[in-house]
Amino acid sequence: MKSKATQSQYTASDKESPIIFNLASAKGFEMIYKKYYRKMFNVAYGILGNIPHSESIVHDVFLSIWERRNQITVQQSMEGYLVGATKLAVLTHIRNTNNSRKHLKLIKDKSELTENKVDQDYEAQELQEKLDALVVELPEKCRNVYHLSRVKGKNNREISKELSISEKTVEAHISKALRHLRRHLKQIGFLFF
Repeated sequence: MKSKATQSQYTASDKESPIIFNLASAKGFEMIYKKYYRKMFNVAYGILGNIPHSESIVHDVFLSIWERRNQITVQQSMEGYLVGATKLAVLTHIRNTNNSRKHLKLIKDKSELTENKVDQDYEAQELQEKLDALVVELPEKCRNVYHLSRVKGKNNREISKELSISEKTVEAHISKALRHLRRHLKQIGFLFF
């Protein structure tokens, strides 16, 4: 016997047992729960492959139906309605889970970048302090040439003119400074140049 669905009430189709389910009554709701829980669980589990999540989704679907029991009008078979609601809930769960994972990954990546930047900044500062201390140990003319070359970025010709020394002398001072720095940085464990 086929009949049209009414608000909060559903008459089973020919394929289902001829029972009138009243969603507004606890007894009618319980009958629907017992009859369709396994089917809904199988749908959710078939997509997710996770028992606790599947159970939780089915319970959430039933809770939503119970909370809206006075407003629901089922215009298809009850099974079709419940399976559709379950699939929608599963898709929402997947979307929310994927969004959460993306956000967590972004937060984690950003956190790691920040930690790496802090570590790199600290190491760069530490290295610079060691370099500065080693440069101070150089003889004054050698230190001046190194400073003009490596800090000011001047080429050998410019340094030669500025200090009134030959380019060969500039090269000799730079080589001496670099040997000094390499030797001492290697002793303290830094690879440099």
